[in-house]
Amino acid sequence: MTITRLERKGLRNVSRAKRKKQIIKSLSKIPVIKNVDLEAIKKEFDAKLKTKSKSTKDTKDASKKTAEKSTKKK
Repeated sequence: MTITRLERKGLRNVSRAKRKKQIIKSLSKIPVIKNVDLEAIKKEFDAKLKTKSKSTKDTKDASKKTAEKSTKKK
């Protein structure tokens, strides 16, 4: 008796095994831990908040000036 091989089934098994290996590799990957300077990040956020608060004050002052001009013309 001769042995017949199911080629398509063999290809499916190989591809399934490759997929499982890739999944295991991706799950077991450890991300690279970088040295992060927290103080520098905090300073950046503080600087952004200060510039935002200044810009909102400028827009409020500008709106007050335009309101005053419109009332003076009448």
